[in-house]
Amino acid sequence: MARVRDELKEASESMKRALDEAQEDVSEGVSDASDRISRLVDNAREDTEEATADLRTDIDGVIADIDRLIDETADETRNYLEETRNRLHNARDALTGRSDDSTGGEEAET
Repeated sequence: MARVRDELKEASESMKRALDEAQEDVSEGVSDASDRISRLVDNAREDTEEATADLRTDIDGVIADIDRLIDETADETRNYLEETRNRLHNARDALTGRSDDSTGGEEAET
């Protein structure tokens, strides 16, 4: 009986040591996983910040391009309208047989 009790005690202590080691392994594994997750989150945050900055730069570039196109289009439209106005003045003058400029001080372009 004493031998069985000693064997049971030994088995119990062995199981307790195994359980303690397993708990340590789990604790280390959880800690390692937590560290890896923290690094991944930090990397993702940095990547997101870089991508956001790049996107802002790209958007600023597109806005500048659009502003330039608006300016060019406005100038081209203004020039076209001025040319059209001058042609109409010339046509009106030709219909009335006048060769002098009666456009109110603006020169008629041909």
